[in-house]
Amino acid sequence: VGDGLMSTRHYKHLYNGCRVPGKEYDHFQWNPPSPHVVLVHEGTWYKVDTCDHKGRIYSVNELVKITAELMKRDDKATGFMTKIASLTTDRRTEWFENRKKFFLDNKHNRKLLKIIETAQFVISIDGDLKWGSKTTEE
Repeated sequence: VGDGLMSTRHYKHLYNGCRVPGKEYDHFQWNPPSPHVVLVHEGTWYKVDTCDHKGRIYSVNELVKITAELMKRDDKATGFMTKIASLTTDRRTEWFENRKKFFLDNKHNRKLLKIIETAQFVISIDGDLKWGSKTTEE
């Protein structure tokens, strides 16, 4: 910033797109506008529609209500669903191979991955990590 110019060009990568791992290089996958977002709360992943069946976009108040209701639920992720986010922390080659092995080669998991990768965006709605004298693990 300082004396330099600022650009918002990179914002185009925030919505309706996904970084996809390749064996040697990642690529950015552009998607058509999506009618859903993905919310992650305490390890549980939710697909949330952002418009009704007639295509009317939900108001901010409606989306806040939906999000608040999800945060009150006592859902618990099970099985591989608890590990989805950790796949993206792998090295590129491992991420590429694990994505293929656990998602692309499995019909059910491939469908779940498509929901995540085609979302307008993915956001964590977990509470405050309470930064301070204690570590985040505590």
